Amino acid sequence: MKQDYEELKKTVAEWAGFRLEDFNDRDLVGSGPVGNVWSDHWIKAWRYPDGMFHEGDGGWDSLPDFPNDLTPCVKWLTPKLSFWEVITCVRLYTRAYVWAGENNEKFGSYKSDSELNPALALCLAIEKMMGKEWKNDHSINRTSQ
Repeated sequence: MKQDYEELKKTVAEWAGFRLEDFNDRDLVGSGPVGNVWSDHWIKAWRYPDGMFHEGDGGWDSLPDFPNDLTPCVKWLTPKLSFWEVITCVRLYTRAYVWAGENNEKFGSYKSDSELNPALALCLAIEKMMGKEWKNDHSINRTSQ
């Protein structure tokens, strides 16, 4: 379940333009020697769509928590969409709809038979729009990770 969650987070991030790159940590903290020695420490870091590196809660190689937090979804994912909508009817259902492309030719939707975290519904709709679907929709915790 945790692996599916991380895979979903990575899938929507890469769709939005995030790229995992090998970088020398001096490129992240600025050029110059540490003491009298140049750093030769290479790390993996996510380059965000704005071209910058941002250190997340888990370090340089962590992504925003898209499936649990609508704030980074609105900041990084929704600008790539033509239109999006998430509807949550308390204790009944959650629906998410997304459209993308110049003529709205790409469409994805996700409907849950129970109340679902709106950010997760949005991520699942984006994934469906990309042509990928979960083998078992119940493989992800419906509330929070």
